[in-house]
Amino acid sequence: MSHTLFSEVPENFFSPLASQHRQHYSQLLMRYYRLFETFSTGVERELVITSFEEYITEESGLTSSALDELLNDDEQPSDRSESSGKLSARNLASAFLRRLIAYGWMSEEILSDYTQVVNITMWSRPFYAAIAEVIEGLDVEYESHVIGIYSSVCSDAAAEQGHHAVLNALDHTRRLIESLKTLSQNIKTHIDTMFHEDAEVKELLHIHYDLYMQEIIDKAYNRLKTSDNLSKYRPLINKALTGFLGNEPWLSAAAAKLAVIKNTSSREAKALLIEMIKEIRDELRNIDPILEDIDDKNRQYSRISTEKIKSHLYADASLQGKVKSIVQAFKDDTDASALLQPNLTNIRWFSPEKSLYYRRKRQDSEILVQRPKDVPFDLELMETEMLMRIRNQLGPEKIRNFLDEVCRNDGTPTPAADIIEDMEDFIRILYASAYAEGRENRFPYRVLWFNELIRTGRFEFRKHSFVPTSGTRGSSDNREVHTS
Repeated sequence: MSHTLFSEVPENFFSPLASQHRQHYSQLLMRYYRLFETFSTGVERELVITSFEEYITEESGLTSSALDELLNDDEQPSDRSESSGKLSARNLASAFLRRLIAYGWMSEEILSDYTQVVNITMWSRPFYAAIAEVIEGLDVEYESHVIGIYSSVCSDAAAEQGHHAVLNALDHTRRLIESLKTLSQNIKTHIDTMFHEDAEVKELLHIHYDLYMQEIIDKAYNRLKTSDNLSKYRPLINKALTGFLGNEPWLSAAAAKLAVIKNTSSREAKALLIEMIKEIRDELRNIDPILEDIDDKNRQYSRISTEKIKSHLYADASLQGKVKSIVQAFKDDTDASALLQPNLTNIRWFSPEKSLYYRRKRQDSEILVQRPKDVPFDLELMETEMLMRIRNQLGPEKIRNFLDEVCRNDGTPTPAADIIEDMEDFIRILYASAYAEGRENRFPYRVLWFNELIRTGRFEFRKHSFVPTSGTRGSSDNREVHTS
């Protein structure tokens, strides 16, 4: 029967970390793990209980009754005698220790002097390390791995103990690649978090300049970009590996020693040794795409973070801010046109009293120009204009192409009233008039104005026509004006 996870660990091993009180269990486990790291022969039981008691009384944030209730949840048989009444903090600590021993996270031993010590079980050791790394943050290390590879294959010991040199170098190589991939994935996690973050500027700055800088830039990225050990040692490592592959006596001697360790034939050990050397060489050669991916993701994070902050600081000037203004206008339904007009268009409005149907520099006093109180028409105009801007349909080149299609081919004036069929045509005519007035020699059409108002459908505007031109127009003082 093949080995499985639960053929090695107790079935309820993960129960503490899967319960509703997993936060407290994880803290107790970490308290014990830190004690265990300081002792060579296990931790005395009294020290563990004292540490647990300190957490219960000082850091847990729970009342004694709440902790008593916590202990009664999924309680072990050995706890039931004590849990019938209200327990003291020390009794609770002792009960929690017995429970973690029963779950398989620890084992208890009595020494020859009758001292009770608590040790880590064989199967729980990697889980303690994993919890510690998650809680304290994983340091992405790569420098020591590069040095480890170099020390293994380029030292004098590699000549006599080649099998150990290659095994150690392969282990460091895999750890190096793992560290770089972890760094890349950590940046990706921060990108996803920032992309979906909807916080104020203060919080965004904290996430970028405190959390991201501390966890990514300071811990790993700066060392990755500023240290020269990778570029310095990689050529030397590759040279040594190439030398191993071309040294038949060295391969035979190292393979014979490797065969003893792996309990296999010398022929199979030699093939394995060559495969490991090639893997080290190829992984170091293919490390550059990973580094480029890390750079790209770091730039992507910085770009997203900056755009998030800018969108909050300059909300009214951005497309996002304009859309927000439209939504707010529909929600409030109060003078919506006055709210939207300064944000969505630079073309001044016109009224029956006087024509304003041409582009001119906007003054501060002109931002809220009086115009007809037709809010539905205003909103439709603003929404259509914004959508056309998004589709890039209102640039000079696109407007010129539009006029080329709708104006007469013989060069005679084409009335604007003959062109307008819908709201998009009306907006294009607004821009065409502005370009013809403001760009002169740079725009291949000029506009002829008439001193009367006309109405076509629901659109009312000053009568005018468009004429194609291939030369330079006269000044604005000499432009052609016709009266009806």
